[in-house]
Amino acid sequence: MPAGSRSLLARAPGRLPAAFTRIPVAAGEERGGLALSLRPGAALSGRLLDPEGRPVADALLTALAPPLDAEAGRARTAPDGTFLLEGLDRGAMRVRVLLPGEPFPDPLRPLFDAVVPSEGNEWRLPSRSPLEGIVTDPAGEEPRGFVVVARLERGPPGGLLLETAREVERVPLGPGGAFATRPLPEGRYRLRAESPDGRLAAADAEVSAGPSPRVSLVLSTGSSVRGRVVTGPLVEDLRRVSLRLLLGGKAEGGLPPAVVEESGAFSLHGVPAGEHDLVVSLPGLAPVVLRNIVVPPEGGVLDLGDVLLGQGATLRLRVYDGNRAPWAGVEAAVVDDAGLRREETTGGAGMALFGGLAPGPHLLEVRLPTGALLRRPIDAPADGEFEEVLDLGLDPPGTVTVRRAGGPVPGAAVRVLDAVRGAGAYAASAEVAADHRGVARVPGLPEGPVLVEVTPPGEPPVRLSLEASRGALEVDLPADGIEGRVVAAADGSPVPGASVRAWSPEPAAGDVAEALRLRGFTAAADGAGRFRFPSLPAGPWVLEASGRGLGTARTGPVRVLRGGGATPVEIALARAGRVAGTVRDGAGRPVPGAFVEATDTATGDLLPGGRTRADAAGSFALGGLAPGPLVLTARAGGIGASPPEPLSLAPGEERTLDLSLLPGGTLEILVVGPGAAPLPDASVEVRDFLGIPVPLEEGSGGAGAPLRAEGRTGPDGRLRVPGIRAGVYRVRAWKGGVAGESRVRLDPLHGARTVVAILPPEED
Repeated sequence: MPAGSRSLLARAPGRLPAAFTRIPVAAGEERGGLALSLRPGAALSGRLLDPEGRPVADALLTALAPPLDAEAGRARTAPDGTFLLEGLDRGAMRVRVLLPGEPFPDPLRPLFDAVVPSEGNEWRLPSRSPLEGIVTDPAGEEPRGFVVVARLERGPPGGLLLETAREVERVPLGPGGAFATRPLPEGRYRLRAESPDGRLAAADAEVSAGPSPRVSLVLSTGSSVRGRVVTGPLVEDLRRVSLRLLLGGKAEGGLPPAVVEESGAFSLHGVPAGEHDLVVSLPGLAPVVLRNIVVPPEGGVLDLGDVLLGQGATLRLRVYDGNRAPWAGVEAAVVDDAGLRREETTGGAGMALFGGLAPGPHLLEVRLPTGALLRRPIDAPADGEFEEVLDLGLDPPGTVTVRRAGGPVPGAAVRVLDAVRGAGAYAASAEVAADHRGVARVPGLPEGPVLVEVTPPGEPPVRLSLEASRGALEVDLPADGIEGRVVAAADGSPVPGASVRAWSPEPAAGDVAEALRLRGFTAAADGAGRFRFPSLPAGPWVLEASGRGLGTARTGPVRVLRGGGATPVEIALARAGRVAGTVRDGAGRPVPGAFVEATDTATGDLLPGGRTRADAAGSFALGGLAPGPLVLTARAGGIGASPPEPLSLAPGEERTLDLSLLPGGTLEILVVGPGAAPLPDASVEVRDFLGIPVPLEEGSGGAGAPLRAEGRTGPDGRLRVPGIRAGVYRVRAWKGGVAGESRVRLDPLHGARTVVAILPPEED
């Protein structure tokens, strides 16, 4: 035995162990005369039964001694469930049970209290029942993610917590958002569904001796905002970056600070709808503020892309007033091509700095204290500083006079869209209201041709190309537009109060914001059913009218001619039709939350009022449908879509029918190498348009193969992924350090095929 301190332990069945600890042994020394005395131990016996009272055989029982629950003895149950634990200390004990086939004891199974010695104990395992339910997405998408199951337990006596939640398992969601936990003992549980985009849903459930109720979880409509922070070489640890989202732009209404990963990626979950500001900062660097981040109410993921911090270009803006003096307190903003804003205010020297601008085009906006808004495009370099100067002393305001039929148009809003100056020039867009004489004073009005937009009060905007002379511009609004009547198709009587909407089917010239200004003007019919849209820009317009108790009718394109006066239109409304029924899957089961759409037979466009969702029983109803032919379809993410169902509704007709969903589409992937030779055993990954991995099935395992995020091709170089919903997917394959990618659009009714080529790099 090597030299050192040694411990001896003696055991014998039915007796308490005896030990000598820390016995010093010198090199070459022989120790003798040690005596270990084994004292008789106490026994604990009884039977172990399952919840129905049947004996449990071959279960491992472990006695735990207080106060640290140290193991004191083990025994296995006999075929009749009896057990005998020997060699135990007298007093209180706790016994842990490990059932046959379990790799480790279930933490949810209670420990049995016992007193040693004792016999005739009868311990019955508590009853267990799984919790089942479904997770639904209000957006109609296939729910993804998992459900966290936590057991609710009472807090410590006298403590502040009434109950604590202890996580016990995570259950992945199945098709249609269904889930089922493992059998759980009686008690209260909290279930929390977590979607990959950060949206949550939670509910409490009770497990009792009888069947447990099904749990329904509805994901919140909050959104996730994500992006990536990119910094210069001076920043070594991106985890020091601080992120703060200010809800509504208010510091007191912010979300908790988010964590930035080592790669610079960040995500903020549960963001409500609205316009918010994001502040990105790092000690020693100027913060970057992204203004007016618009989060839609329908939820989802908003990707901000790369946020430059401590690198990129820096804009130095100087603003001078009409006396050529620095103008302080001027609000300025820089908007990139994604619509993200950065706002600053000029200081005492009339200067504002914008750092971290990505290279490329931006839009500079300057709102003067007079209320005028000036815009000019700027082009940021890859790095370094650049300067823009706005000098109103060089650009005196001009006058724009607005008239119609010889009379002034007070209150008309005037915007000059392209006032281009020479050397120090800018593209200005000012919005100024005309006074009682119809005169608006527009800063920076140039000489020569301009594009001006005039919006009379309560009317859509009108754009005109005119010539400015000596700082003055005369605008004569045309009387073009659309006027007409809304009548009942049955007898031609007027429909008072009918709602009429007009929009342009052709995109407007300019940016997206300008295009949206030409979509969605509304008017209400008077007592005689008459309506009017004055001063519409020339071009095609579509009208849509609806009335109480009647259907919705849509016209074809109505062309407005320049100088042609008002175009007359009559819209006839017939009694509305109705279609109702149930959406079912291939097995005939109702599909809750499925989308049902009614489209135009000729164009495939969605009909007015032609979209709804099935309720919890799979039932749907589409009312207010205009009579005539239509096509009815249903779809549900992860399940499939129904074949098109052509219908023809008579005025006021009500139709009932069921829609059956076909299974989701199948994506077939072929991976090839040099010479288009199929590559077996290549790794494949499929991600949707949000970048979320799609579970794949092993190519060589058949239908029973396990699903996981990464798959492998079979001997023929192919991988088959069934049951995928419609959409655009990115397929990536790799083998031997060489990779390839492809994009594919999948139709749930017909599936899709794609080929991914993996080619080695060319040698120099």
